[in-house]
Amino acid sequence: MKTYDHMRFSDSQVVIDYSHFRHCSFHSCTVRYSGGPYEIIDCSFSPDTRLEFDDAAMRTAALMEDLGILQKRPVPQFPNISADKAN
Repeated sequence: MKTYDHMRFSDSQVVIDYSHFRHCSFHSCTVRYSGGPYEIIDCSFSPDTRLEFDDAAMRTAALMEDLGILQKRPVPQFPNISADKAN
């Protein structure tokens, strides 16, 4: 996995699969997730940062929306999250 420490991402598309992000900031970005392992620790996201799902993650998000579990909204602040097991 690739590791990013204390990076600032601005006006860009960032794929989080198979990456570790520590103390990073995301400003006006599109964060893309396909379902692979990742880790996000003490990162910040501007309110206009968007989250987009692809592949398996997109199908899971669509199911959650259909069931009323997930609503479309801005990306929240995530202090420490990870998905370290690939299915």
